[in-house]
Amino acid sequence: MPDLMAELAKRLHQPVAAIESEFKAGKIAADVGIAALVDSVNWGKVGDIAQKKLTLKDVWTDFGNAFYSDAGRHQCNSDNSGI
Repeated sequence: MPDLMAELAKRLHQPVAAIESEFKAGKIAADVGIAALVDSVNWGKVGDIAQKKLTLKDVWTDFGNAFYSDAGRHQCNSDNSGI
């Protein structure tokens, strides 16, 4: 939540305390809040952790697993008769 409040404060050019008050009162526009939330997740602490954990090897492994899982569901064999 601190990352979100900081991102909102940056976007709205207001102190974090004022943002927290407006947030609780429901005075932050949805589009501004959603954009700030996305940025705070992508570039805040959560994003930092995800970037450190997710490597190109992880992406390649996930792609391979999805491909082989899908191929197994279609019972593909060498002559592609299962497709």
